[in-house]
Amino acid sequence: MGIGVAARDQIKEAMAAFAQHHQGVHYALVSREGLPVASKLPNHVHEETFAIMSATMLGAAATVNNELKGDEPEFISVKSPNFETFLSGVTKDLLVVLITPNGVSREATVEFLKGIRTAR
Repeated sequence: MGIGVAARDQIKEAMAAFAQHHQGVHYALVSREGLPVASKLPNHVHEETFAIMSATMLGAAATVNNELKGDEPEFISVKSPNFETFLSGVTKDLLVVLITPNGVSREATVEFLKGIRTAR
């Protein structure tokens, strides 16, 4: 991967801090190829499947935007009745996935993702 270990560790630390400040948040750091790098996911989640499908989802959204002559999406989200999943490319090699329960502010999550993207 083209990202340094220090930058990858900073992203992991930032996600862990966000999860610590917002109860019930889960996260994953995933390579663009769909390999898990780091995660705090619910016990029942199969990490490898989760990682590959997350990379596929973000890749599909980027392809749609490319067809429309747009840039890569800042993030995509999937809303469920009890939680929302956010996916965002943070470097050319990595993406982050945040799963937030309904009580966590969507605005705070989006601002956090923007902060990680601009810190790269």
